[in-house]
Amino acid sequence: MITMMTKTYVQVLNETLHQLMEEDARVFVIGQGVTSPWYVGGLCKGLLDRFGPERMIDTPISENAVTGAAVGAAIAGLRPILIFPRMDFMMYAMDPIINHAAKWHYMFGGAMSVPLVILAIINRGGCQGAQHSQDFTWLFEKIPGLKVARPGNVWDAVACLKWAIEDPNPVVFVDNRELYDMPENLESWPVRVGQEPFCPVPASQPLEEEYFDRVASPLY
Repeated sequence: MITMMTKTYVQVLNETLHQLMEEDARVFVIGQGVTSPWYVGGLCKGLLDRFGPERMIDTPISENAVTGAAVGAAIAGLRPILIFPRMDFMMYAMDPIINHAAKWHYMFGGAMSVPLVILAIINRGGCQGAQHSQDFTWLFEKIPGLKVARPGNVWDAVACLKWAIEDPNPVVFVDNRELYDMPENLESWPVRVGQEPFCPVPASQPLEEEYFDRVASPLY
C-alpha cells in the first residue's frame, strides 16, 4: 500500500529527472514515445509541460537516426538522456552506440567526450511479447568504452542516474519496468537524494572491474 510517507520507484525516478533538468540546461530527453505513458509509464510525467518540446523530444520510429542525433548532441556539449522504451530495439542503433559513442573519447586521445546517458527500459509486464521484453545488459557490459548500471532499488537508481548524467562519457542506465510500482519509504529522502552517488571514483576516471560487477547486477 502506498502511503503519504512512501513513493514508488518510478515516481522517485521521475522527480530525479525533473531535478537534473532543472539544475542543468544542457540536459534534455530524447526518444520514441517519451511523452506517452504507454511507452515509458510515469517516468517522464510532467517533463513536457515544464520544459517544453525543445528539451522533451518525442521522435519518430528510427532508432539508428535518433541515436546518431543524440551522440552528435553529446559531442557538441549537450547532455542528452536517450530513452529506449524497449531495450530490444537498441539493436537497430548498435553502430552509433558501439562504434561512435563508446569510442570517440579514446579515438581522440581523451580530448573529446560523449556525455550521453542511454536509459534502456526492460519492458517486462503488461503482456509484452518476446521481442519487446528482453534484457541485453550482458551484451553492453562487454562493449569497451561503455559503463553499465543496472540498479535494483530506488536509492541506487537515483545515485546511478545522477552519477551517469555527470559522467563525461556514455553510460547505459538499465531501467527495469518491473520495479516501477515498488514502494520506498521517504522518511530519509530529503537527506539521501542530496548525497553523493556511491561511485567509488570520480566519473572521469576508469572504473574497476569489481565496480562494473556491482552496478550491472540488481542491487536489492
